Amino acid sequence: MDERRMLRTPRQKYGEEMRLRRTAAHLTQEELGDQVVCSPTLISHLEAGRRLPKPDDAQRIDRALGTDGFFARWLEDLENKYDPRFAATAELEQQATLIQQFALALVPGLLQTPDYARAVFAAYRPTTTDQEP
Repeated sequence: MDERRMLRTPRQKYGEEMRLRRTAAHLTQEELGDQVVCSPTLISHLEAGRRLPKPDDAQRIDRALGTDGFFARWLEDLENKYDPRFAATAELEQQATLIQQFALALVPGLLQTPDYARAVFAAYRPTTTDQEP
């Protein structure tokens, strides 16, 4: 299976489904934009998964494509809980089967044991005694 197809975010899947339904309805991006009352550029961004429609736009998309509320319902599941800079990463993380981190010097913080953390601090300040803060 094509790896790019597997690593799509839910937003990209939403956009791809919108594109498939638009082409099945024999509409261009401009024609759909006219019916939804938005620009063809916005339709392009929606189909590429770069943006999500507002709820009222999703309802107009459903009316234009005859999808009986499909896109409006799906939009509710895509509401973003994260800062826009991290949204794609958070969406892809849900699909991940393995997350790896490479570090030259230290074990990642969540994986450190208390003894390991003490050894790291002791190595950083080797002349510090146990009584010093």
